[in-house]
Amino acid sequence: MDVNVSFPLGWESLCVICALIGFFMAVLVHMAAKAMGLQNLDMWAKSEYMQAGASFLIILLAIGMVQAGGRIATEITSKLAEASDNVELLGAAANPVNIGDPVRIAKAYLTEGPLKCEVNMYKWARRLNTWAEFWNGISISVGNVEGTGGGFFYAGRVSVTHYAAQSITYLALFHYIQYHMLNFSQYVMLQIFLPIGIILRTFAPTRGTGGFMIAFALGFAFVFPISYLFIVAMMPSTAIACSQIGVQADYISNAGKAGFAEEFLVDDPCPNNAGATVMNMMKSEGDTTMQSELTRLQRSVGQLYLQAVFYPMVCLIVTFTFIRQTSSLFGADLAEIGRGLIKII
Repeated sequence: MDVNVSFPLGWESLCVICALIGFFMAVLVHMAAKAMGLQNLDMWAKSEYMQAGASFLIILLAIGMVQAGGRIATEITSKLAEASDNVELLGAAANPVNIGDPVRIAKAYLTEGPLKCEVNMYKWARRLNTWAEFWNGISISVGNVEGTGGGFFYAGRVSVTHYAAQSITYLALFHYIQYHMLNFSQYVMLQIFLPIGIILRTFAPTRGTGGFMIAFALGFAFVFPISYLFIVAMMPSTAIACSQIGVQADYISNAGKAGFAEEFLVDDPCPNNAGATVMNMMKSEGDTTMQSELTRLQRSVGQLYLQAVFYPMVCLIVTFTFIRQTSSLFGADLAEIGRGLIKII
């Protein structure tokens, strides 16, 4: 689900207004210093002119990163996705609505790629487990002594599908967290964090905090989504496995292709009578395709764990490295900020 948020002014206009506020404040101080003959205050006002000019340069840098950098990142992502046969990412990058916007490309890829795949995987795990779960719950007892039951034959299959379903749930949770992090970056960083950082940078006591907020905004608005796209484009794609599972989850019969019985792909898998249950159990017994489907399900879960956990961690490391290296360029002193936070705590 996408979120549409509109602002009365673009983030570029807001940032320019904030920089102009700082500039005119320096002008007022300079005029007061000239009127009262305060040389030290006059020198301070002149130095603030330089800081106001630096704020305008930061705004130009941000606009260049978003405009030119976004289009260059889109072209690189498209080339990498084409080379690695990542169909979902290539389609998201080729969509005219997403061109030049790495955040939109990443969100479209998450929606049409991993999240859609995980929904299909969960449906397919449930369908693979339907009859095994039924027979696994049956046990035979003779003279109050419990004997063997369906669990002897189906416990392994049931445990595998239960593990897959639990893993898929966590995978979907992690991917939804990434999706909403991208939403937060798209609608908050440049529109709120960057103008506040420019305002705070106007005043000498808060200049360090303002520089940190500027670096933080640029990092999560630009570096985080682009690093995610590049990593996904360069790493192995899950498109083939996800497309196969998607076909199964959509209840399409593959009887002539994969050897899977068409009767398993009914809309209502609940055993309504004993005859239907026994019939499906006999058809699943000795079906080697079932084991290959379970193996493919496990392998797909392992591939998606990389995208859900490892890729975002690498992107966060790259983003925080960018923030650390550029904060001092924007006037922040991370060591001083850290000492201040420790005192507050």
